[in-house]
Amino acid sequence: MEIICPYCFEKFTDDKVHFRSEKFYKDVNEVLPEGFDNVEEFTNVYNGFDKKDILEKIEKAEFFKESEDEKYEKFWEDFNGTTEEDASDEYFGIKSYHRKVIDPENKDDQKFLWKDENAKFLIKDNDGMVSKIKLRDGEICDRRVCPHCHNPLPTEYGKTDVKFVTIIGISGAGKTVYISQLLKRMSQYAAKVGLTAMVNTPSVKAFLEKNEVTANKPLPSSTETKRLQQPLFYEIISSTGGNSRKTDTLVLYDVAGEVFNDERFVEKIAPFIKHSDGLITLIDPNQFENIAQLNGENQLVNPTKVFEAIHNVVSQRAGDKCKKPVAVCLSKVDSEAVQQSLNSDLQDILLNELEGVRDEKGLCRPVFNASQYNKLGEELSRFITSNQQDLALVMNNNYVSFTYFAFTSLGCLVQKTDDGMIPVGPILPKRIEEPLLWLTYRFGYIDSTEPVYESDRIDVLCPKCDSSKCVKKLSEVKEGKHFFKKVMCDCYCKNCMIYFDSNGGGWCRG
Repeated sequence: MEIICPYCFEKFTDDKVHFRSEKFYKDVNEVLPEGFDNVEEFTNVYNGFDKKDILEKIEKAEFFKESEDEKYEKFWEDFNGTTEEDASDEYFGIKSYHRKVIDPENKDDQKFLWKDENAKFLIKDNDGMVSKIKLRDGEICDRRVCPHCHNPLPTEYGKTDVKFVTIIGISGAGKTVYISQLLKRMSQYAAKVGLTAMVNTPSVKAFLEKNEVTANKPLPSSTETKRLQQPLFYEIISSTGGNSRKTDTLVLYDVAGEVFNDERFVEKIAPFIKHSDGLITLIDPNQFENIAQLNGENQLVNPTKVFEAIHNVVSQRAGDKCKKPVAVCLSKVDSEAVQQSLNSDLQDILLNELEGVRDEKGLCRPVFNASQYNKLGEELSRFITSNQQDLALVMNNNYVSFTYFAFTSLGCLVQKTDDGMIPVGPILPKRIEEPLLWLTYRFGYIDSTEPVYESDRIDVLCPKCDSSKCVKKLSEVKEGKHFFKKVMCDCYCKNCMIYFDSNGGGWCRG
């Protein structure tokens, strides 16, 4: 089974994984007989019959001694130190990343490992994936780590298809609060589209505990700009009919938009954006000049700079558009200044939650409710084109697939105090799940009630049926022929089953 590391993104097969040891020693001297203070003294002085056995214990203690991991530390030095936390560390009295890492292919390591009757050191699970090793004294080690950077791999990670999603908050857009609210209700939101979301690492629990959002208590602080937060892992389960089901792995990354102000740090964070299968970007309303004026504040950093930077990171060549699906999200839409800027139709839409589409049994079907979303998408596209023309142009000129969303992570008043910003409950988030559910549709986890409105498809009509309703932008340009003329098609009409050039260059059959 091929695995892609969710930290360094190196690829390797499951039989190449390394393991963190369950056995550890704080100090080699703890295995010495009473009366000896160090190994050298023992070796030179002791002549007892059991000296050989004790020397073997010393060798084992030296091997399993608590220590820093060179590969692990090298990875994290780019991010001002690790953010890995494990609640069990306090119980065991050792940091997980200070445990000895064992390479089953290393001959020096093998002498401490048990091997089966076929002289194999690796133990596979029922699905045939390498899942653990056993020490010679019988202790099981099942904490798998990447062989390249020694970061931890979640239980069963590598068995299923993986999708990476990076969430980028642009200058005070409330990303930390947004992620906290999203994770807190993830299972409920997944259920809206017929999916089950299950946590399979401690990172989600740690994030929620550290960034708790509660009425009448200060909101959590923003993500530290130059720190890499732990990836957030979910198993996404869907029914495939009968007695079978399909499981996919979804990995979420938390990235502060301010990193794009530092070119050197952009290089360090770039792999997480390059390897993402989709992006969720949050924009603070005060990044729109007219809304900032209504709030009596100075306009925050223009969001177009971040989208240009993302494009530069992702695109292989200067002339390429970014092909990753991008959810462009306007946060804090319940604020008075934003409400004053919205037309009445948009205000009414944002008051409602996105609903699931139910079957005859009352269960939500695995579909994105595009019928309900599309009106919002159209209105938001008009709003952003009218209020932030440069943003609309940057998106149209640099991205193949992007869609606009708007939400509030709190849905209540927020008071500014000496202790920080405090929400005055009840907390009622609205439509925060919509961007992620749209991405699950783009990833093929679910279907859609109808073609989803995408903002880069405005005014693109099928040359045969003269409609835009069934038109879909292609992620890659397709070459075809219109009569005897070559046509580079960038759109497809599901109704007519033809590919066509949105610039009027003709069309060809599907």
